[in-house]
Amino acid sequence: MDYTVTVTPPNWTTFLNTSPYRFGFRETMIHQLVKLSVGDRLVVYLAQEMSWSGVFRITKPVYKTDLTIYPSEPAFNMVIEVEEIYLPKNKNYVSIKTPELWDRLDRFLAVDHTKSGWIYKAQLSRSLCRMSSNDTDKIIDYLRGI
Repeated sequence: MDYTVTVTPPNWTTFLNTSPYRFGFRETMIHQLVKLSVGDRLVVYLAQEMSWSGVFRITKPVYKTDLTIYPSEPAFNMVIEVEEIYLPKNKNYVSIKTPELWDRLDRFLAVDHTKSGWIYKAQLSRSLCRMSSNDTDKIIDYLRGI
């Protein structure tokens, strides 16, 4: 299965500088986290910059850690380790409102990004919302085309 992961710019910078790559989540998200499986794909939505920023595959089941994953978010102690499927070079991320991509994604067919509240209707205000594998493939293809 595929999911979106919403990440803030400071946490994204921290993520990119870790090895192995790890996403951190609050323990309150455990009900969503336990649904994830090794092999599931995560599409990164970079909040504030409103861009698709990479696609990753889960390599280990969720686990709790005492380590600080994100310095600005010490409560993010639930961890998912991932490997890169595609990460644009030189931060060539794609705006989620790029018409050539937005109009091709099934997830956004009923969402008008010119109207207030679109981010909630598009399910991008929080992490771990399902995304179709078809949409994930389209995002990967578009990112690779840059």
